[in-house]
Amino acid sequence: MAVEQPYLKAQLELVKADVGLDQVDNTSDANLPVSTAMQTALDAKLTGTFPGGTVNFLRADGTFAAPTASAAWGGITGTLSNQTDLQNALNAKGTSNFSGAYTDLTGKPTLGTAAATAITDYATAAQGAKADSALQSIPDGNVTLAKMANIATSSLIYRKTAGTGIPEVNTVATLKTDLALVKADVGLGSVDNTADTAKPVSTAQQTALDLKAPLASPTFTGSVTLPNGTVTLAQQASMATASLVYRKTAGSGAPEVNTLATLKTDLALGKADVGLGSVENTALSTWAGTANVTTLGTIGTGTWNATAIADGKIASALTGKSYAGTTVTMTGAITSSGGGIGYASGAGGTVSQLTSKSTGVTLNKLCGTITMHNAALAAAAIVTFTVTNSTVAATDVITIQHDTIGTIGGYTIMPNTSASGSFKISVRNNTAGSLSEAIVLRFAIIKGVTA
Repeated sequence: MAVEQPYLKAQLELVKADVGLDQVDNTSDANLPVSTAMQTALDAKLTGTFPGGTVNFLRADGTFAAPTASAAWGGITGTLSNQTDLQNALNAKGTSNFSGAYTDLTGKPTLGTAAATAITDYATAAQGAKADSALQSIPDGNVTLAKMANIATSSLIYRKTAGTGIPEVNTVATLKTDLALVKADVGLGSVDNTADTAKPVSTAQQTALDLKAPLASPTFTGSVTLPNGTVTLAQQASMATASLVYRKTAGSGAPEVNTLATLKTDLALGKADVGLGSVENTALSTWAGTANVTTLGTIGTGTWNATAIADGKIASALTGKSYAGTTVTMTGAITSSGGGIGYASGAGGTVSQLTSKSTGVTLNKLCGTITMHNAALAAAAIVTFTVTNSTVAATDVITIQHDTIGTIGGYTIMPNTSASGSFKISVRNNTAGSLSEAIVLRFAIIKGVTA
């Protein structure tokens, strides 16, 4: 007999393990993974139809039996086709459906004794083994769910093995095993039985990934828009020294990396850009001057090329002042009414001979003292030594005297042979005896010219 399909589907309660996909999350191609509700819906589905066989009928004792062509009729022998009188009588009664024994029918026609007995026997035989196959064809809709009330819970009727006997009553679990469902039976023939976490990258996913830039050293085409604050100073650590990034030429490509020198040229700054729009770019020496300049200030270095400064102004400026490294050229006389003319502290120095009275010495000062060796100098003898001095010129005048130590008046001191960077000193013993004295000579250089 047939079992209603909605009832069968509800009783099967299939799960993915029943179709060999216990590890699969049944996910659609576009939206992995499949939700729990979707899986539950699939688990409740049944594919195909009930694998029914020969239609059986329900006996009075609650069992099912297949019809036979020549079942015994109790007291009536032979087959239904041989009972001409009974067949004629039945044919005259129409095809109305009924249930129960003939004797239980109401409003039934009166039959002869033989016919009534035959019907009673048939009704009894219909519930036993004497049923004839010709009377076992039950019209559609006669076997209702109510007539199957004694079927066991979670069981269903289907012919499991080949044959014509009574179909088996099986459980839902047995049906699931017998169905031997595979993933293709539920429309998932192309799904691999892998968990979501173990799925490989699909071809479509790889194609999409190939369109993405890698995190390490990405390469972009077209314009790339970055959110504010994306590029930090730390990410520009590879920038060359004295360089900066700015767009020098019009366009939408990458900006240029330029040097500071290039930037200064490109800026083309003018004096007005630095707040000096009224300043003339002329040397101080070319200024015509103005009556508003009353104090010149201090001139550190350089040559004065402007109009000569009046003598009265120079006199007041020089009074009580010291000037280092300054050359003053005068065309008139230099006179002193009290302080004298000479060298200031720092202009002089001292030096001593080391081995003999003829040993040369070096003293690069304009003035100073020379201590001679105490070697013996014979009576009337003359000794000469060289003084190396970078301040002396060939035209300079050397003044020298016996300053201290030794016999005063016993020597004649004569400077001579001035050259650029040196001069000589000759010393004569004017006494009648040998002198072994370390006399001290004082000298000064006076600058001179020949024209």
